[in-house]
Order: sequence, then C-alpha cells, then structure tokens
Amino acid sequence: MKRLVFIIPFLLSTTALASSLRLNDVLKSTLKHYPEVKTAINDAQKAKSLFTSDLGFFDPKLKAKGHIKDSRYDHKYGEVSLTQNTPLLGSQIEAGFRKGRGQFAVYDEILKTFDEGEWFAKFSLPLLKGSLTDEERTAIRLSKLDRDRFESLKDQLILMAELEASEAYWKWVSAGFKYKAYKSLLAVAQKRQSAIQTQVQSGAKPRIDISDNLQQIRMRQREANQAKLILDQSAQKLSLYYRDSNGVPIVPELKHLPKKFPQITSQQLSQKVDIAPNKVLQTHPLVKLAQNNLTQKNTKQKLTRNNLYPELNLNLKAAKDYGTGSTSTDNQEFYSGLEFSFPLLNRKARFKNKAQKLNVANAKQKYQLTLNKVQTTFEQTRLQLQATFQQISYANDEWHLAQKVAQAERTKFKMGDSDLLKVNIREQYAFKSRISMIETYENFFQSLTEWHVATGGLYHLNQSNY
Repeated sequence: MKRLVFIIPFLLSTTALASSLRLNDVLKSTLKHYPEVKTAINDAQKAKSLFTSDLGFFDPKLKAKGHIKDSRYDHKYGEVSLTQNTPLLGSQIEAGFRKGRGQFAVYDEILKTFDEGEWFAKFSLPLLKGSLTDEERTAIRLSKLDRDRFESLKDQLILMAELEASEAYWKWVSAGFKYKAYKSLLAVAQKRQSAIQTQVQSGAKPRIDISDNLQQIRMRQREANQAKLILDQSAQKLSLYYRDSNGVPIVPELKHLPKKFPQITSQQLSQKVDIAPNKVLQTHPLVKLAQNNLTQKNTKQKLTRNNLYPELNLNLKAAKDYGTGSTSTDNQEFYSGLEFSFPLLNRKARFKNKAQKLNVANAKQKYQLTLNKVQTTFEQTRLQLQATFQQISYANDEWHLAQKVAQAERTKFKMGDSDLLKVNIREQYAFKSRISMIETYENFFQSLTEWHVATGGLYHLNQSNY
C-alpha cells in the first residue's frame, strides 16, 4: 500500500492550466485522447480495411502450370492464364496461353498444341442459382454494411463519451460551487462568533449563544469538509476525460473553476431546440445501426432465396492454335455447354430461407422500435430542457429572496430583536436555496448535453461558447 502512495501521483499529468477550464476543453480532449474513442476509431478503420480485403475477390488472378516428362512419351507442357471474377451476374472470364510439344499418350492428346502454342478464352455465367447473388458477393455486401455499422458505432460511442465527459464536467463545476457555498456559510458563522462573545461579555446576549453558534461552526466545518471530498472526487473523475497532449489525465484544481455558470437567453434556447424530428430519425446513429441490421438480414435472405434455385451454368470456350502441327490437332476450337444440378428435396435451402425470413421480420420490428425510442427520447429531452431552463429563473429568484430574508434576520439579531435559532433557520434556508440553484444549473446543462445525444449530434456541443 505504501508503494502505491508514491506511484499513483506519477500517473497524473503535471500540466498546469492557465485559466478556468471550459467544457469545450474537456470535449476536445475526450475526442482526441479518450481510450474508448480511440478504440472506436481504430475499429472503424479496421472495418474499412476488411471491406477492401474482401473486394480482393474481384482481383485478377494469374495462374501458371507446366511439366516436363522424360519417359516413353517425352514432352513439355506449359500454361499461363489470367482469371477475372466480375460483379456482373456472377460471371467469370479467363484468358490464357498454353503450349504442349512432344510425344503424348492418347489420354493426354488434349495437351498437345501447334508449335507456336494456343491462345484460349473461357466465359462462365450462372443463369439461376448464383446469378443475382452468391456467397462471395454476399460476403462483400455484408462487409460493406459492417464497415458502415462500425462508423455508426463510432458515432454513437462518441456521443456517449461526450455525454459522460459533460456529466463529469458539470458535476465538478457544481461540486466546486457547492464547496464555495459551504465555505461562505461557515465564514458567516465564524465571523459572528466574535461578535456574540463581545455581546455576551456586555450582557446583551446569553452565554448559551456562544456554544450554540460554535455548534453551528463545527457542523458547517464538517459539511464543508464533506463538500471538499466530493469536489476532489469529481475532479478525479473529470481527469478521465481531460488529458494532456500525451493522453495523461489532468486533475483540475479549485482555481480552475469558471467564475459562474454560462448564461443562456430564451432566444438562444429556442434556437437550440429548433431541430426537426424527421431529420433526427434520418441521421441518428442508433437509427442507422437498426437500419444497417435490417439491411444485413435482407442481404442474407436474398442469398438463401437465391439458393432455392437449381444450378444452371453456361460455359463458353474459344481457342486457336498458331504455327504448324499434326493434322490430328484442330487449330481452332469453340465450345458451349450447360451444367445443371439440383437437390431433389432441397431441405437445407428451403428451411434456411424460412429461418432467414423470420430474422428479417425481427429486424423490422427492432428497427421500428428504435425509431419509436429515438423519437420519444427526442421529445422527452426537449421537454426536460425547456422545463429545467424555466426552473433556473425560479431558483435564482428563490435564492435572492432567501438571501434578503436571512440578511434581515441577521440585522434584527444584531439589534437584539431576534435570536440565534431564527438566524440559523434563515441562513440554512438561504443556503439550501443556493444549493438548489446550483443543482438547477447543473441539471440544465446536463440536459443540454442529453439534447446533443438525443438529436444524434445535430445540436453540436462544441459550437457552444462554454
């Protein structure tokens, strides 16, 4: 345990902040250095690489083979060809050159060519199964959808990271203002203690007031100490998102608190909530993920449906020999043919297609539910944002009124027209009003971040001047 005490401080950055810490500073750091964000970006890049890798199915393929036979049938044979798979109805093209010279057995006569060799071309086309889609082209489409899925996952994770970072920031700001409020309340009681002692000595106040006020001092010291603990813990939490250029967490100090909460007018709020729900449903990462899932299921179902068809393939070949050769060898050739294959019961394809249809139906339900949830969250957050904004006005008025009442009660106490109990009650009420106001501001700005998430990022936090 003793070793940890010395090791842990070195895991935190010693970078000093020049001024107060703003939310924008935290968000920029989160997007650049937060490990989960960096992981999501890497995953998206990896998905792009895998998609490009799968496109390799359409890369031209060079093939070569040959042999030399030194026996009863001495001969040499070599062949080189280039094969190209195409996205056009699953067709394949092959072109090449081959040359076979010497003595060939009867069963190897097909290898024999004229002395300058043979040029040939082949073309194959599936007419039913494998025409509109096949395993390879489906894999490529799914890989492309996977690439898009990881992009949407990245966008959603960034939104959640911004939400967490913003929550940590406003909790730290709120904890700092609360700590200052506790210190201020404590200072009032400490300042009053010397005045009470003077009044007790002059006989204007009972001696019990000294103990009564001292009790208030101790209670407020305890509460201020607890508030300091919460502030320190919130600063540690914030350091997860606020890091230096090397990605090392920075723990902000009390002096880095902003002087006050940002002020937003009702006109500015109206501009922030002026976002069309339909646009959100088109761009929100969660909707894109659900749409992507549905498209993947449809893509797989197209393959299982295509597999219900029999295999019927058209094969074409043309070849021409050059030079001279034996009369038994044709110098040109053209071949066309069909291949047919079909499992009689076809149970594997039929029931796999049936299962995939159910997957598509489930994906449609999930997509519809996602639309409903995103729209509901959008409307709920809009209402919450407007309500918490209105509460700021009420909380400010309540605090200012409570301050006036508490100050009036303190004035009466100095004049001997009140007692310490009433003063403490008024001060505690004013203090609670101040804490309530701080929490109202915290809730509003946290709601603003939730609005950013609810709109799928259409409302940009980084455009706010705080």
